[in-house]
Amino acid sequence: MRSLSFKSVLAAALLACAMASTPLVHTASAMPNFARKYGLGCGSCHDVVPKLNEFGWKFRAAGYRMPDEIGKAKPTMNLGDYFAGRINFSINQASATAATPGSQSINNFNIAFTGGSIYALFGALTPNISSESELGFSTSGTLSVSTASVGYYSGDENNWFVGRIGIINTLQGYGGSDRGWSGSPLMNSAYPISLYSYEQGDKTKPAYTGLTGSNMGIDLGYVFGQATVHAEALSGYTYASGKPSAALAGKPMGTGAGQAPSANSFDYMFWANYILTDDGGGISAAYYIGQADINTNTTANTSNVDSLFWQNKFTRYAIYASYPIPVVKALLLAGYEGGKDNSWALKTFVYGPDISSHGYFGELDYPITDLVGVGARYDAVTPDNSHTNNNITVITAYCDYNFGDGFAVTGSYSVKNTDTPASNGVDLLGTAKNNAFSLKVSWFQ
Repeated sequence: MRSLSFKSVLAAALLACAMASTPLVHTASAMPNFARKYGLGCGSCHDVVPKLNEFGWKFRAAGYRMPDEIGKAKPTMNLGDYFAGRINFSINQASATAATPGSQSINNFNIAFTGGSIYALFGALTPNISSESELGFSTSGTLSVSTASVGYYSGDENNWFVGRIGIINTLQGYGGSDRGWSGSPLMNSAYPISLYSYEQGDKTKPAYTGLTGSNMGIDLGYVFGQATVHAEALSGYTYASGKPSAALAGKPMGTGAGQAPSANSFDYMFWANYILTDDGGGISAAYYIGQADINTNTTANTSNVDSLFWQNKFTRYAIYASYPIPVVKALLLAGYEGGKDNSWALKTFVYGPDISSHGYFGELDYPITDLVGVGARYDAVTPDNSHTNNNITVITAYCDYNFGDGFAVTGSYSVKNTDTPASNGVDLLGTAKNNAFSLKVSWFQ
C-alpha cells in the first residue's frame, strides 16, 4: 500500500513539472538584485533554486559580496542592486479525513494569492558592513518583518569574522540544513507538541519550537576554510493565546508581561557547518537553549501577576548530513532533531513531567539542470514520546522548475498521516489523513 502511494506521489510531482514546459533560459534568477549586480546566472549560486552550492553559501556568509571583497572593494551604490520583490500564488487540492472512525473525507480546492515580500537595502553597503531586510505582506493586510539586520564582516577570502544584530535568520545551513525545494522538513516546522493536549484545547503543553526561522538577537560567527561556527543570543519565543500554536518571536506583551518569568532573559543558539563538496555535501549541527512564557489560563485578577505565565525551559539539538551520489548525480540528505520541554498542570500552578520529542527526515534530490529539480522526502515526528498516539509521517514528492527570469513553479504532492485521538475527544488511537497537491507560483524581480 505504501509503495503504491509513493508511486502516485512521484507521478503527480512529475506531472506538475511537465505543466511548466517553457524552454529553459539560463539568465538571472534567485535573488535578482545580486544577479544584476554581478552578472551571474542561477547556476553560479544554486544547484537548483533555492538550495545554495558552496559559492552561493560563501557569498551569503560574506555579507552578500565576494569573499575576496571583504574589507577591500567599496560597493557601487546602484539602488537597483539593493532592492527586490516577490509575489506568490498557489493552487491547492486537499483531501482531509479525521481520525474518528467512519469519518468522510473533506475535499477542498482553492486558488489564492499567498502574499509577497519586499527586500530593501539588501546587500553589502561598505567594504565591511552589510544589511538584510525582508518585509512580508499577506492578503489580510498583515505586515511582518522576517529579517532586519546589520552585519560587520572582517578578514580575508579564506577566513573571516561575522557579527550581526537585529532580526536574523538563526540558522544559515548548508546541504541537509539548507532550504528545501518543497519547503522545510517537518522537524523544522511548528506543530503541537502534544496532540492530545491540542484536541482538548488546554495550555498544558506548548507548541513545537524548531531551530529554523528568524528572531531578534546578536550573532557572532567565524568562517575558516570549509568550516563555520556561530553563537547567538536571542530574544526568545512566546506563544499565541488559546490552543497551542506556532511559536512567535518575542516576549509576552500586555499587562504583567514585564513580570513574566523570562521577560529579561535570553535564549542561546550554537550552530556549525562543514562543507564536504561544492555541490551540497556537508555536515551541520545545532543546539538551542530556550525559555518561553505561556499563559496559565488564569484570569487577570490573580493575586500573583507572575502566575499569569508558566515558563517552559526547552532544549533542541539537531544534526544534518548530505552527500552527492556521483553515479546518478543526485543529492542524498538526512537530519535528526531531538529536544525536551516542560509541561504544566492546569490551575494547580505546578510543573508536570518533562516532554521529550524527536523527528527525522530523509530526502533524495535530483537536479535535471541548474533550473529544474525533482525529489522525494520522508518525514517522521513524535511530538511527545510519552504518548503513543501522536506520531506524524509525511511522504512528499516535488518538482521545482525555475524559468530563469525570476518566474518559478513548484509542484508537490504529499501524503500525511497523523496518529491522534478521535476528533470527538475520545482517547482512542486513530489516524487522521491528509493528501494534498500544491502548485506554488512565484515571481521574483
